[in-house]
Amino acid sequence: MAPAAGSLIAVFLMPETLASAILRKKAAKLNKKHANAGKRFVAPSDIKRESAWESYVSMPTKALAVVSLELTWAQKTTLSRPWRLLFGEMVVSLSCAYLGFVYAVFYM
Repeated sequence: MAPAAGSLIAVFLMPETLASAILRKKAAKLNKKHANAGKRFVAPSDIKRESAWESYVSMPTKALAVVSLELTWAQKTTLSRPWRLLFGEMVVSLSCAYLGFVYAVFYM
């Protein structure tokens, strides 16, 4: 129980390491600090998000085409990644072969 409690405490005390989240928090802090100066700070991930939203609002049919292209890319990536790992990584190939043998022995 003590290691679990220690791990739980460590998770909550660990600092954020995702770059986009760090930059978003930094931009929010700078926006609060320079609120009256007329400056607006935006994280790079938010720039991409805002431009996608603006294109969706201004031209809905074009934005829907962009979304469908992104889904196609996501589908290709999702379907090809396991096969690339299976045939490209020796550890994955051997562990799959071993597990296949173990299941065959266990269930036959």
